[in-house]
Amino acid sequence: MKRPTCSLVISTYNWPKALYLCVQTVFKQTCLPNEIIIADDGSTEETAKLIDKLKSQSPVPIRHIWHEDKGFRKTLIMNKAIKSAQYDYIVQLDGDAFIGRNFIKDHLKTIKKGYFISGSRALTTKELSDRILKNNMIKLSFFAKGLDKRYYAIRFPFLDSIFKVKPNHVSTIIGCNLSFWKADFLTVNGYNNDIEGWGHEDVELITRFIKYGIACRKLRFSAICFHIYHAGNSRDNESKNFKIYKDTFEKGSYICENGVTQS
Repeated sequence: MKRPTCSLVISTYNWPKALYLCVQTVFKQTCLPNEIIIADDGSTEETAKLIDKLKSQSPVPIRHIWHEDKGFRKTLIMNKAIKSAQYDYIVQLDGDAFIGRNFIKDHLKTIKKGYFISGSRALTTKELSDRILKNNMIKLSFFAKGLDKRYYAIRFPFLDSIFKVKPNHVSTIIGCNLSFWKADFLTVNGYNNDIEGWGHEDVELITRFIKYGIACRKLRFSAICFHIYHAGNSRDNESKNFKIYKDTFEKGSYICENGVTQS
């Protein structure tokens, strides 16, 4: 298959230092995306100024999609960002993560019609995260002190064939290492905007992908991603969001009523 065009969508909220490191690792990719879209859930002017600076450094176009801060509305801003994407394939990344040099390449070489791709992430402890942010560290190895789930920091693509196809895979889905065809996303009406606050937006989307007939291809030893430690978000809406996901899983349609079309 000819390499598809690709939009990288990075979600962020009021952490410009982490976003800076994240985007620097994108600039160093062996295979660049065709564009970078920053999906900004209401950050202040500090983030906007950083993005303007990054635009002047970037080898590919960067677009900043922003809406007013009215609480945790990640589904809405992701829908707006992905709807605006100019290319066929979407790769998602969180602005509090950074990636290995072959992250985009590993996603694009794995794509296939009728599938989405789910990757993993290694976790940094608070102590390691403090060093990363202080010293602008964007290179970590399997052996780094202060790395949890370090086996996810091993890049050995040959082993991916063991984990590749998981047709009904939902558990362990994470939005910071996920990719899919934009056309499939639009068909299921994107993220469910009824999910507000922390939790379950990604698995609810993936559940509808699966209901539509889109299967999972799992990456374990490629598309390396590191999550920068931070205090957890408020989980006040977690039970409500979980119920939306369960209703979708048990009896819902593959199309949500309040999604990208309504964004």
